[in-house]
Amino acid sequence: MDSASVSGTSQTELEEALVDLVRHTGFTQAILPKEMNLYALELISGQIIYAKSVRPSDVKIVLETNNRYVQSVNPLQKITSIFSEEPDLFKESVAHGVFLSCNQWPDPVPVSAHAVDDMLSMVSLNGKGTAGHGFPVLSLLSSNLENKQISYVITDASFSAGGGTNGFNYRTDQIEKNLTDSRGILRKFNLRFMYRWDDAGNVKIFSAISSRYGEIPQTRVLEVIDRLLVFGKPEVRDWTINHFQTQVNVIFPEIAEDYAETYGLSKAVMPGIRIVTSDSKDASFYVEGTISIGSSDSLPMEADQARISKRHFGGGDIDSVLQRVNLDIFPLYRQYPEKLCELLATQEEIPVRKCLEAAFRAMGLRNRSMEISAKTEAEIINALISQACVDRMPVYDAVYMALTAHKNLSLSLSENQRSHLRAHALRAVLITEEYRQIIEEEKTCQNSTATTASASLQAAS
Repeated sequence: MDSASVSGTSQTELEEALVDLVRHTGFTQAILPKEMNLYALELISGQIIYAKSVRPSDVKIVLETNNRYVQSVNPLQKITSIFSEEPDLFKESVAHGVFLSCNQWPDPVPVSAHAVDDMLSMVSLNGKGTAGHGFPVLSLLSSNLENKQISYVITDASFSAGGGTNGFNYRTDQIEKNLTDSRGILRKFNLRFMYRWDDAGNVKIFSAISSRYGEIPQTRVLEVIDRLLVFGKPEVRDWTINHFQTQVNVIFPEIAEDYAETYGLSKAVMPGIRIVTSDSKDASFYVEGTISIGSSDSLPMEADQARISKRHFGGGDIDSVLQRVNLDIFPLYRQYPEKLCELLATQEEIPVRKCLEAAFRAMGLRNRSMEISAKTEAEIINALISQACVDRMPVYDAVYMALTAHKNLSLSLSENQRSHLRAHALRAVLITEEYRQIIEEEKTCQNSTATTASASLQAAS
């Protein structure tokens, strides 16, 4: 299923999951668009699927899961099984209504929405409604991939004369422009497909890639983890694998213990490395430094050099990645315990509102996201102040409220808003100078108030 996902905390289970994923993953050789055919779902009747080829033809394909064969109207054609008899897998396989056949799969196999979007993106065909992948859209896609001049409007009832169908909008002149490169030479598309299969032999295409794409075996993640041993014993904190991306969080408990002893911190500062990869081109292979403070999540460090990305990851690149981890990422880890020490050492209490406003300014949420407006940010701050039940508190306590706000379930936030809040939370820790300035301003204000009160008393006496 497209939505299938596995996760865990065991390194042994991670290894087993990655090995199994790679064992059930394949990549086709380059395929010319004219060598493949797309089919659009017309209707499902019970366990029978009716799909129509997007090439100029009235032939309909009938896929029957009961008897495990495909029948075309003319002539009859039997094929090997392409669907499991499991109802859930059957429904998921046809949910997007797109199938593909080529030399490798003479009998149509289901295509995920992700793979169709990949192809649409390659030829710059996109717009509202593309997720539906209706017959007209697939016809346009097929024609565009084959470099045919699009100088007509498909005569389909759902197509409007203005150049749109079911919310999918296109411009004929733009489509024609996309068929040529910057030199005006007709573009040729050589496609490859990433596909997976289950133990019953059911195949599904998950990604369409360029013939120049160099796939990365996901087991490469395990090699990186093994090589991180030079920085201290790594420990897998958690991992998630789905059809489109693998993410692993590795932590270094020994370094955290060293920080606790060196800085005398009451909250554990746990350095880590997040490894992300994809064989569906959803993400480049990259590693980034992470920090968790106390009970906070493993958050990405706020520094450009804290992420090392490899778009095309070759066998000899592990050494260069680890070298950059050592030179660029590890030196950054110490800035967080050092800044926390400054916050913890500051005993003065300051207004909670001023501290939270400074912390959220440091996060810069409104600069980096349309998800959190000035109004939403103010609502978050007001809610945190209300929960604090005091007007003043030590700087560290207020900063920690901001740091973990994304985990506060009493805040009415969407998942996207929580994600943005979480992504930039660590910025709140680093602005010790701004907090120190607030303290000085408060002292000045208090001294001024005390002086005025004293002068008033003297005048009265």
